[in-house]
Amino acid sequence: MVRLRYVALLALAACQFDTNTQGELTDDGGQSLFDAAVGSIDAGEFDPDASLVDAVPVLNCEDWNPQPTILDPCKDIEVSEVDDSLLLDETGGVYLYDTDLGTLTSPAMADVPHTSVILGNGGLAPRVVVARTIDIEVMVTLRATGARPLILVSWENFSVSGVIDVGSSATEIGAGANDTDCDSAEPGEDDNDGGGGGGGGGFGGDGGDGADARDGSDAAGGNGGQAVTAPSFRGGCAGGDGGDGESDIGGIGGNSGGAVYLLARETLTISGSVTSGGQGGTGSQGDRSGGAGGGSGGMIGMEAANITLVSGAIIAANGGGGGGGTNQATADPGQAGQASAVAALGGAGEASPAGDGGNGSAGASSVGLIGTTSNRGGGGGGGGAGVIFEVSNSFQAAGAVISPALTP
Repeated sequence: MVRLRYVALLALAACQFDTNTQGELTDDGGQSLFDAAVGSIDAGEFDPDASLVDAVPVLNCEDWNPQPTILDPCKDIEVSEVDDSLLLDETGGVYLYDTDLGTLTSPAMADVPHTSVILGNGGLAPRVVVARTIDIEVMVTLRATGARPLILVSWENFSVSGVIDVGSSATEIGAGANDTDCDSAEPGEDDNDGGGGGGGGGFGGDGGDGADARDGSDAAGGNGGQAVTAPSFRGGCAGGDGGDGESDIGGIGGNSGGAVYLLARETLTISGSVTSGGQGGTGSQGDRSGGAGGGSGGMIGMEAANITLVSGAIIAANGGGGGGGTNQATADPGQAGQASAVAALGGAGEASPAGDGGNGSAGASSVGLIGTTSNRGGGGGGGGAGVIFEVSNSFQAAGAVISPALTP
């Protein structure tokens, strides 16, 4: 672990060492700066009462107002192990954080030293990264993956001018996504004449139901996952798989958004974006199979004495769109949850009469939409909203985008 570093600089301008019998340290004019007999520094050149260390605020685990709700600074973090700062500033680059390994990699693939601990003893307990200050600069992205949720703690100020992303995509699963306590979205039923669509993942809002195939006469679509009441800090819930058709498998349910918690003792200022979108459900892949449900949005927590979301900042934990069903070939996947208040679109079904996927949740609507019923493969349901909340003495967010709305 990286230890707190204090740096003291003592400048003695224009000094030279003189090898006379007195053993004196003199300046260029021969004036003594150190009297070997009494062992004191000449007061004309140096104030013996002055501090040799620049004033660095002392870290006190009890000096938090309000006291953090997610952890105890006095029990969960050793003050002596708090790093000076965590500055991510390689413009245009993506820093990768693995919450399982506790590794932070720069855009140049170099290891970035930092301090981290596991909060608690559970198998999927959060990874806590702690520093004196945290600064994610403009045009910089911090991308976090792994089974553990991520908590970022700044002992002083926390600034996000760039992007923090714990969402899921077709190639990466966000940190803490697909929580094991989810009310699982149901898969669509199988049928040779057409598989049903998978239900969308539910978390902060219900996931959309998957669509029936053949107007409900044969394979039913899966039910969407239900919203969770007052969830603990955790990621969202995955979508259900599409039902199999005549000879091919249905789409694969989208992964949910992950979980990230931003905690600062003093100020948290966000002018960039923090996102935890669900992955879109994949489209079905062959004859008469159902599209998959989209993953729900994840969780974003913000806590500080003073929180400011600058106009134009984006905090988004939206659901992914459902995947389309097929007739004979391949259907489109749903979009991933968007970094905006605009809904992720469901994937188009492959030619009539295959069904389209339902849109994901966004903005004022916390629920995913139902897929389109068809005479072949049904469309997958859209993913429900994630959860966004804040804890502070002062919260300002005029002009910022928050999707879904803050949890009361």
